[in-house]
Amino acid sequence: MKFLIGYDIAGNRARSRVAKYLEGKAYRIQYSVFLFDGTEREAQEIRAALLALTEAEEGRALFMAPMCEACSARIWKVGKMKEEAEVFIVA
Repeated sequence: MKFLIGYDIAGNRARSRVAKYLEGKAYRIQYSVFLFDGTEREAQEIRAALLALTEAEEGRALFMAPMCEACSARIWKVGKMKEEAEVFIVA
């Protein structure tokens, strides 16, 4: 199952820790938005880690939304996403 993950964290240190953690677990769509493809148990582990990484942050905002296959197939986007591969031809 796919999960859309997002955050809004004012503190630079906590924000950097969360971004680095999520970069190892999910596909970065925008600076603070990720798409994770995994099990519900893995999603629970990510939620627990995000809470632990941000527990000292006042005003943190975290979200994780499950997406069924039909919903993820209907994702609409325009432009290049943050981690989309760029193709270079070297001759």
